[in-house]
This record gives sequence, C-alpha cells and structure tokens, in this order.
Amino acid sequence: MKKLFLGAAILALAVSSQAQDSAMKGMQVGFYLGGASPLGGDSFLEEFVAPGLSEVRTYKDDFKMGIAWGGYAAGPISGMIGWRVEAGRDSIPPKKGTRFLADQFDSFDANHHVFRFSGGLQLAPWQTEEKGMPYGFFTIGLARESASIDTTVGIVNTHYDLGASNSFGASFGGGYNYNIGPNYGIGGDLHINVGKFDDATRWSMTPSVVGFYRF
Repeated sequence: MKKLFLGAAILALAVSSQAQDSAMKGMQVGFYLGGASPLGGDSFLEEFVAPGLSEVRTYKDDFKMGIAWGGYAAGPISGMIGWRVEAGRDSIPPKKGTRFLADQFDSFDANHHVFRFSGGLQLAPWQTEEKGMPYGFFTIGLARESASIDTTVGIVNTHYDLGASNSFGASFGGGYNYNIGPNYGIGGDLHINVGKFDDATRWSMTPSVVGFYRF
C-alpha cells in the first residue's frame, strides 16, 4: 500500500510538473530601458513659468525626453494571440527654456514621474523557429502621475508638491526580439502611452532597449 501511495505521489508530481512546463512554455520575461518623451496634451506649469498668460502651454512646450524603465511578462494563449503584463516608470524633466521662463525665481526645477501598471494582449508568432520575432501589444491599467516644483528666491527655498493622481492609462506599440541564445536575447520596442494628471490627458512615447528570457 505504501508503495502504491508513493507511486501515485510521484505520478502526481510528474503530471503537475508537466502541466507547469506546458503553461510556461513560450512565456518570456524581460526588462526595458530607454527614453520617455512627451508627445501631446496640456502642461501643468502655466502659473509658475508664465503667470497670467492666457495661452495654454503644452506638455511638449515645457518638458523634454527623460528616462523610462520597467519590466514585463508575456506568453501565448492561442495561435498568435498572447497575454502581456507590464510595469514601468517614466521620469520626464522640464526643458532648460522652461526654467528660464520662470524668471520670477532665482532657480526653478520641476519633477514629473509616471508609474504604469497594465495588462492586455500581445500578438506574436510564438512558435516560430526564427532567430527574430516581431510583436505588437496593447495594454490598459493604472497610470499614476506625480509632480513637484522646487524654487529659490534669494535664500528662500520653496517646495511645491503638486500631488499624485491615479487614473486610467493605456499603452500600445510593438517591437522586435532577437534570440542570442536558446532562452535569452535582446531587442527593442516603442510604447505610445496615454494617461491623465488631474483633468488633462497627456501622451508620451518610450523607445527602449529590451533584454528578455524565454521559458
């Protein structure tokens, strides 16, 4: 009887292991690092850089390319259709000219960060034997934006915390992965992102270098 139970336990472990291997087959995890550039939408610095100005300043007017980094996991569902989850952080600094526009201060600096956590679909030839694999994706989820401004007038330093906003965010884009070894490789992709801060919708893009591992 003990041998029977032992044999059943070994069989159950083998089946479980096989099922797990099948579920993870083709799955990949990766890390990306690149730039974060504003594309469109309203700025939030009007009252600081140009108080009293009736013209609405744009996101691109006041900010420049910063740094984006994050990670993702993706895997096949059926055919070319797969799933994708990702998390990332963009740091988008103000332009040098934006600081000069704020001439009522001796020094002026703005910090703007966007955290994204989302999930959705990835389209790719998952079963390909080729060295390279193109892919496209669309994800939706949380976009959390935070901002602050630091100013100096004489010896007085002031920190303005503009708070944080949790809102709907979405990303879409595509890329190309190239296998260096049997289970790992490098590539590149481009995200087009949309999110909100208070009542303004802003767009950005993140061209990135990707490193990945495939199960």
